[in-house]
Amino acid sequence: MRYLIKLNFLGLVATLLAFNSCSEKNDLKISDEAGTISISDYNVHFGNSNREAIEEGLKLILKELKVAAKDNKLKGTLTYTFRCEPNGMIRWMAERKSDLLGANQDSLKNKFTEHLMQKQIWFPELDEVTMIEATIKFE
Repeated sequence: MRYLIKLNFLGLVATLLAFNSCSEKNDLKISDEAGTISISDYNVHFGNSNREAIEEGLKLILKELKVAAKDNKLKGTLTYTFRCEPNGMIRWMAERKSDLLGANQDSLKNKFTEHLMQKQIWFPELDEVTMIEATIKFE
């Protein structure tokens, strides 16, 4: 039992190292009209999907966050990882890190997560299963 746990742990560590070493970083500046929310960069950890489709999906996420953040004065960054299916459905997401400051930040995260889980946000069709990490900046 003890060896099995060690092997599972080592497998997890190897997977995470491979996950980080295979990512493709893309510099991208997507902002809303007021310039208060932007996606400063994103990484494609796996999947060779069309870059334009990925960026269009990130613009849709940005729009949704703008709606969820309405009337909130937030500053800082949020980093999310999204696993998207070839049809554009976001299968799951995880918050990687956050240094967001301001009132109602939990409300923003909850509204955004709720809309994702209700499948109200979809990427355009992608070529294959794709994992994307995006850093969202609130100014």
